Amino acid sequence: SNSLLLHPTMLTDKLCTKAVSCSQKPKSDSEPAVSLMSIGPAGCGKSTIGNELLSQNNQNEENEMLFETSQGAQSCTHCIQTKTVSNVTYIDAPSIPSVEPDHPVDNYNQCVDAIKKQKISALLFVFKMERIDAKKYQMAELLFREINKANCIKILIINDMAALPFQKPNENEYRILADKIQRVTKIHFAASMAVNASNMKIKLDELVNKLRESKVEPQSSPHLRNFSQVQKWVEYLQKTQDHRKAILDENNAQRDSVKKYAVNLGAFLNAVKFTVGFLFFSLAPPELIEYCSEVWGDDMTLKIKPTKKETPAHENENNIDQSTDETIDEAMLELGRAKDYFEQLSSLMREQH
Repeated sequence: SNSLLLHPTMLTDKLCTKAVSCSQKPKSDSEPAVSLMSIGPAGCGKSTIGNELLSQNNQNEENEMLFETSQGAQSCTHCIQTKTVSNVTYIDAPSIPSVEPDHPVDNYNQCVDAIKKQKISALLFVFKMERIDAKKYQMAELLFREINKANCIKILIINDMAALPFQKPNENEYRILADKIQRVTKIHFAASMAVNASNMKIKLDELVNKLRESKVEPQSSPHLRNFSQVQKWVEYLQKTQDHRKAILDENNAQRDSVKKYAVNLGAFLNAVKFTVGFLFFSLAPPELIEYCSEVWGDDMTLKIKPTKKETPAHENENNIDQSTDETIDEAMLELGRAKDYFEQLSSLMREQH
């Protein structure tokens, strides 16, 4: 079942299966600007992806390493780094969640500050092809939940570092891992792709082409909250225990941007709908676009409708159909759990200091 836009939406496997070949388009400074920002844990290959992405556009200095890379799980990116080559911008961010106890607040704030201020075409959530540490992500769930409210498209990238050249990918394993990542981060991914050393360049190049083809408009997200603002919000929730009002207030706060997000999402998914099997191994189902469009009526009043069900004509005082109480109750439980995990994270940070 669908839940509120700001809360988890478990995507179905209604996937396109027609593959396409990579379109090699000449790069030009007159092409629309594309801006990508990477988010993920330490050692997952975010900086490597930035180097590969921009080396495709840097014909004069193709071998130059624009971003420092590291070996293993230690992060070498401790502050936001932004590089632009041939109208393609890549923003390399510190690790989230951080493996270093002193850095969770600073790393998160740097990422949120960049998303708030910079116009971004897509957020790339990068993960290694390995078992995910669910507990670590659960404690940071409220922070990922905040990032999920960014106005730009979100794309999952699984970096299969151990893949051998020309090895046939196991897409079923990718889908299993992607589902686990979606469940622990609560991010609404528009599409999921897997890369390795032999295909990373060509896939990143095609991703840029598709973002340009779909005319996705880069978006800033000034409404996101930094760590201290999230912390104060959690303290407020502890006092009021009114999770329902918190959820409705959050949705209403996004009403000016959600329609533009739905337009961008629809245009992007339409541009990539035949790339499953080549570029992406899964896409968000059409229901997600329909849902984004239906959440808001023409009068910008919040309307939440259960999938495939008729809703009564009457609405309650919050402009929410009575038949959607189960959806809201589910979102309230999810928020309550995320709040509890955040308090565990805050307690752990206090102990470490």
